[in-house]
Amino acid sequence: MKNRAFIAINLPLEIKAKFEELISQLKARNSSPFLSFVRPEGVHLTLHFLGEIGPETTKAIKISLAEMVKNFSGFTFTPVTISAFPDLRRPRVIFLSLKTDQLTELMTLQKRLGQKLKAIGIVTDERPWQPHLTLARVKGPVNLNAEGIEIPSETFITKSVELMSSELKPTSVKYSVLASYHLK
Repeated sequence: MKNRAFIAINLPLEIKAKFEELISQLKARNSSPFLSFVRPEGVHLTLHFLGEIGPETTKAIKISLAEMVKNFSGFTFTPVTISAFPDLRRPRVIFLSLKTDQLTELMTLQKRLGQKLKAIGIVTDERPWQPHLTLARVKGPVNLNAEGIEIPSETFITKSVELMSSELKPTSVKYSVLASYHLK
């Protein structure tokens, strides 16, 4: 059986709870059939999207992750601002940008993971990677209104990297942890 999988850093549960108010405010100001908001419990920092992977590939990824992640410490993040890809005038993804004093280490982790994935035959996204938390996906034209929305200011520490699966449902996405690896 194949899984639609990705590698991510999950947020602490108490921080995910803070996103409920943020997403509620964003929904209230941006009512559109073209917006699909994430559920607060699903907010995560994607390092690499893997696509559909089978059991053998999953096993190889688990071995690579276990070997590599142990060399990295936990990361400290602070939410910064609401933005969008490709930009605020033509949003396709609405996200919360993050600040970290460990950006070099985080970028190194993401890059090395990409190299390991390529070595086992996984095609990775070649676009420049930017750490962010997806809040909504946009499926048509919208005028994003994010002015005055209160952004959680708490700094948080992440202590693990997860191999995740996502199951697309008609109105939501169900995320499951396939394996978790503690950062030192």
